[in-house]
Amino acid sequence: ATAATASFSRPIPISGDSMPEFRPLSFYIEGSRSASAAVHPLSEIPGLDTRLQHALHDLGYTSVEQVARWGRADVRAVSAILGVDQGVIEGTWIASARSLLSVL
Repeated sequence: ATAATASFSRPIPISGDSMPEFRPLSFYIEGSRSASAAVHPLSEIPGLDTRLQHALHDLGYTSVEQVARWGRADVRAVSAILGVDQGVIEGTWIASARSLLSVL
């Protein structure tokens, strides 16, 4: 019997309506959408203007707690989608979110 092999040499065309919906990693973690999510809104994070807050809401991120839990995959995805430098996301947004939570 011959083993089936997959060919990854051809990119899969993705456009417009066929584009898969982006979901933050926290979406897939059971219990990530808790009642406490509304307690600390994104507006508490310095450097997040209204436009960025709305964009993050559209991606499913609504709280300081979610941003504080971001990992490398979240940082890369948000950076690519919003066009924000990864250093700003890690050094300002995540650091501020974690700092806010440690004080609260």
